[in-house]
Amino acid sequence: MRGGRDMRIVGLWLVASVANTVIAVPNLTDVGLSPTCLYRNLSGPLKTLQYADKSTSTFKVPYASWASAQVLSQVVSIILKEYMGYSVELLNNAASSSSYPIWYMAGCVDPDDATCAVHDINFPKIHVSIETWQYGKDKAGTLPVDLRPTLVQVYDYPTYTGFYVWEDTVNVAADGDDHLALDYFKAYDARLHEPHVYFDPWRKMLDLVPSNYIVRCSAMGPTSSFNRRAADYIKATNNTQLDCLDDIVWISPACRANTSKCVPTVVQYDYGKVIQQIFFLNMPAALVMVAYGTAEQDVVYYNAIHHGRFLFGWYQPDDSLIDASGRLPIRVQLPANNALEHSQGIFRTGNADFFPRNYIWNKLIDVDRFSWYLMSRMSFYSQDMDSMMIRSRQLKNQKLATDAAIRQSACDWITSNQDRWKSWLPAECDAGSYTSNLVDCTPCQAGRFCPGPLHEMVTCPSGSFCPFKSSAPILCPGGGTTLFPGATSVDDCTKCPPGKYDIAGACASASEMVGWVVIPAVAAAIGFMLAGYKGYRMINRGSGDSRRLIGAPTGTPACQRDLPHPLRRKYQVVQVLGSGAFGVVLEAWQMSNGTRTARRAIKLVHAQRTTLTAKELRRLDRESLLLSQLMQEKFIVNYVESGRSEDLQVYWCVMELIEGRPMDVVLNSHGPLSETHAIKLGLDMCSALKSMHNLGVIHRDVKPANIMRVEGSLIYRTEASTTHEGTVTGNLRTMQSQTGSLAEGEATKSIAS
Repeated sequence: MRGGRDMRIVGLWLVASVANTVIAVPNLTDVGLSPTCLYRNLSGPLKTLQYADKSTSTFKVPYASWASAQVLSQVVSIILKEYMGYSVELLNNAASSSSYPIWYMAGCVDPDDATCAVHDINFPKIHVSIETWQYGKDKAGTLPVDLRPTLVQVYDYPTYTGFYVWEDTVNVAADGDDHLALDYFKAYDARLHEPHVYFDPWRKMLDLVPSNYIVRCSAMGPTSSFNRRAADYIKATNNTQLDCLDDIVWISPACRANTSKCVPTVVQYDYGKVIQQIFFLNMPAALVMVAYGTAEQDVVYYNAIHHGRFLFGWYQPDDSLIDASGRLPIRVQLPANNALEHSQGIFRTGNADFFPRNYIWNKLIDVDRFSWYLMSRMSFYSQDMDSMMIRSRQLKNQKLATDAAIRQSACDWITSNQDRWKSWLPAECDAGSYTSNLVDCTPCQAGRFCPGPLHEMVTCPSGSFCPFKSSAPILCPGGGTTLFPGATSVDDCTKCPPGKYDIAGACASASEMVGWVVIPAVAAAIGFMLAGYKGYRMINRGSGDSRRLIGAPTGTPACQRDLPHPLRRKYQVVQVLGSGAFGVVLEAWQMSNGTRTARRAIKLVHAQRTTLTAKELRRLDRESLLLSQLMQEKFIVNYVESGRSEDLQVYWCVMELIEGRPMDVVLNSHGPLSETHAIKLGLDMCSALKSMHNLGVIHRDVKPANIMRVEGSLIYRTEASTTHEGTVTGNLRTMQSQTGSLAEGEATKSIAS
């Protein structure tokens, strides 16, 4: 284990004697500290995380047993709750070992079960780890990939466990006759120096530490939590001198001949490593181990160190041994870490610096983008940790309660480093706008509303409408309602009762809609197929384009400047797929971190005059909104996003790029379909049309030219007719032609565009 903090696994849950320890699964309880730090005026209820089953959870942060991790947990809690508006729990007993948060994020029920046999990744007990040390990192690697937490950050400060000595002791030795450097391991080689003269007599340790707090050598067997790894020591050193004076003080071989020359050495952790290091470095040491695991035992240990000149074990960062002036103990430099030997149980060198990690629950990015973004960008430096540890110790010395001192030191850091932590936050968009990439703000889409900073865009509820840039839904006047969520204007409001749809001013039921619209449309389409329909070649209706490409033939190269500015970071444009009088469709790649991820078709609609009219915008917004609501229908094309430029001169809609051939072209090439195939095609069309009708949408333009065949399947372009006055239609293809025969029994799929 990673010494110090990772050893505290036995700390908070010990229910037994030193020799026989029983560890119980901890009860996680909220620390629940106050008062407020940031005093930000947040309106509305605190936000929660919503799981896949629609249940909710507070954001759960582990509250460790050591000061550096505690203060970072408080920093996270304050930012999440008081600035970002989340409901947060700081959970005691969740991180007494840095492996426990890893297990809890994986959904493991018992953190002591190395196999994580019982787990539920969908309902973790905590959502992040704070300052994970080596032991937690190693544990993360043993979990199955689907359970393993996501590593999002490596902090920029080191942690270390090893030997330390007080600065005044080092200064006295440096000023002495032999100018001994007690912060370097060679100063302790008994063959070269007598370092004991700069320390207190080793028996003073026994005066400062009550005997019932000292771990007896006979209790350090292989089954004990304080295992001194005697077998490893004998194997590595070929030395069997492990007996102790009075069963409490181990005298190293370097000073057994004259115990008065032993340097007083006291530790709480890593006894098995320490005795090997002392042997290999020929250090004259009288070694005592103080029990660990409770706050009371820690107080005894640190009190002894404060009141004596000893060589002692410690870890950094920590606030326990900072004196009143803010000075820290001096680290004794040991030989550089030999990781291979350590893995073999041989400890002739010092421990390595370890840069702690920050892990998160691997589903957090899907559940809540904003908190995920914060945790993935948060980092700290050595100067940050030193200042927070010094401040924490100052407050504790003023008799402030431990947890209150930790919180106040976190608050002091936050208030004096606002530029730092605000750079970790996602874009804070004003009401009426939102962020799709967590960096830039975009006007809120029609049919949605955007309540303000650090909130997602929300679909306008039924009975309300949401125009472009809405910050809140607007109720339909006169108690009216809407046919579906996501209405964009007051024109979408209706007085029809529930279960009825407004069709050309008349209230019709779903069955009436089928009789009036669906059956005739499908019948006509099937008839066209059987007859080998020859006719229109129009695939898309609408207009759009960057002006220079209007009228350009298919295959004309396009460049990034042809895209509206908000799309240039997200898409890499390739060429023109088709164009009309006022619009163009471009082929593009969707990009992520410089990598191409998916092919897209981007339809750009330009204003015919100075700007798009309100009527045109409502039509375009409604079409995009309907596409976004039809994404779960397997026969309908995937909608990606839509929007408009700030000057209202360009409107765009991004969809998946479908490669194939229109059915009118297929029929011209291959002749009529068989009856069986045409019926199957018609049934698939009905599935797509039904999904549209459930939203109160009438197609009005079912024909072979709006049905497309891709390789291996038939895909139907069930375009909801959106042609309106002033929109010039054209052959705006969103696919490329491919050759291939039409086989019997092929699967079918439909697309709305």
